[in-house]
Amino acid sequence: MKKATILMTLVLLLSICGVGVLAADIFEEHNQVVLTEKVIYGDRSKANGLSVCINSHYQRKVFWNTTLRFGEETGAQTEYDFSSKEIREDYPVVYEGIQIGNPAHGGVDFDLDNPQEGLWVAYKELYDETEPGQEKERDIRLKDYIDHYPMTIALDFPNARYSAEAWESFAGMDVTPGSEAYAIQVLRDYYKIPVLEDEYYGIHVRKRESGAQSGWGGGTSQYGDRYYMQDYSVLSDNACYFTFSTLTDDGKIVDTGELSDGYGIYRLPYRTEYDEQSGEDISIIEADDLEMVYPLTPGIDLSSLSINAEQTCLYLHAVENGVYSITVIDLATMKAIQKQEVLVVEDDSWWSIWDYNDFMAILLNPAQEFAVMSKEKDGRLKLEYICPIQPERLESSFSIYDAAMDFDGERLALARRMEIEEEHEEEYRDRTTCNLQIAVYEENGLAYVGEYKSSLDTGEDWTNHAFHVRGRDFNPVEVAWEP
Repeated sequence: MKKATILMTLVLLLSICGVGVLAADIFEEHNQVVLTEKVIYGDRSKANGLSVCINSHYQRKVFWNTTLRFGEETGAQTEYDFSSKEIREDYPVVYEGIQIGNPAHGGVDFDLDNPQEGLWVAYKELYDETEPGQEKERDIRLKDYIDHYPMTIALDFPNARYSAEAWESFAGMDVTPGSEAYAIQVLRDYYKIPVLEDEYYGIHVRKRESGAQSGWGGGTSQYGDRYYMQDYSVLSDNACYFTFSTLTDDGKIVDTGELSDGYGIYRLPYRTEYDEQSGEDISIIEADDLEMVYPLTPGIDLSSLSINAEQTCLYLHAVENGVYSITVIDLATMKAIQKQEVLVVEDDSWWSIWDYNDFMAILLNPAQEFAVMSKEKDGRLKLEYICPIQPERLESSFSIYDAAMDFDGERLALARRMEIEEEHEEEYRDRTTCNLQIAVYEENGLAYVGEYKSSLDTGEDWTNHAFHVRGRDFNPVEVAWEP
């Protein structure tokens, strides 16, 4: 096929499931969807065997699921449905495990009449210096007021969700072993990170003419270094594995010497039990069994922590000595079984990760390099290829950030909803449309890009969703290589 642009109209057949005769008659004029194909690059036959479905709705009452299949007889089919009542989707529940933060302002509430602790001593000092009706601000050195970063901790486990700010007291609460509050107390006591010597914090207060407190606030100062604890957490069926960053904004390493087990990947076990009182399953968090199970070198530049579908391996993404690598850790032994180097990175690099059951893809920017890896049965990774995201001669850009993907061992398919046309960009609330953009990658790079304009993508008032068909809230586009 020539690389020139071609147009093809695909008239999609209707498959009506569970729609009454009256509804079918009323909506008969809407039961066909037309896609117009525009080949942007490459050969469409490179997509043979690919199935792409775009799921759309109007006001969550009228639904179109249009499936486009590539092959010798490329075509598509639409399943149409109607509901007299609005139908909303239930998003799948994704548990975050443990989330840890180190907000500098953790302490007790700023209270004029009671003794203050921690950072709030600085607020009280500044308030006392402020004249009635005036406002005052100051940069303070954190180390002068607090020795360790206060910890904000959130637990997000099956049947156990709880978060606690750094200043929250558990007085009068259930803090017996197994409870969420007890787990947070254990975690707070465990993670003692000394405040940096040169971290500063900007605070300000405002006082009314009467002398009463009017307001206060604070934020990161322009002076000195700063440490923000980024956590990385993943759940198995019986434990949470997590770690956190140790690098400051200036690339220095925080002091982890007070961690009793040292710095690394930690394991927090939990179990599920039936609670007769509530009649529901609950998670018992076994905080006393918290342990460091895989040592890490402080200063490692972490990127991600994930687990394979079989729950036999962890994948630790990190940058070391200018190389993006993934360490595969066997969960049974907590030993590294592979360290896969992936991409060479520069100081200004950033990346995006797509982690599926049987493959993984990483996009490196600004180099615009795309790495594709398959997952072996034992959890090890196989680097299939690294290629540019698009050839230099391709004028049209192809974005992959919100794309759905599938990999057949040789070809990587991506599909996404196209954005609105530029002339409507400033008016439209939602930048996406019912139109599809599909790409196929091979070892040598981009093999095909096509655009498929949908007859559902119509309307006149671009500022109002009531005049437009929209993509489904969850997984509006699905892509798969068919056997």
